[in-house]
Amino acid sequence: MKDNRPSAEPPIPLGYRRRTSAVRRRALPIALLLLGVWLSVGCIPFPSSQQYMMNGKLRPGWAVGTGKDSAVRLGYATTQQAVDFLSQRIAGEQ
Repeated sequence: MKDNRPSAEPPIPLGYRRRTSAVRRRALPIALLLLGVWLSVGCIPFPSSQQYMMNGKLRPGWAVGTGKDSAVRLGYATTQQAVDFLSQRIAGEQ
């Protein structure tokens, strides 16, 4: 015969078990993904400043422009003049 006494624990709703197991199934991959992103920070170098070279001097591209104070003016300097000037800047002659 069946015992009709109420149990100490209420029955678990049917959808609750499925939801809990789905959360557990997704929690580990998400945690591993976040851990991987956190650990890989710094592995891919992104330059923080585009204006300086490794030796501390300004990049040659800053000398190119359309203003009258630019060393290599667009529309006025020839290709050879630009290459010569920028090569001197990279070599450190200026």
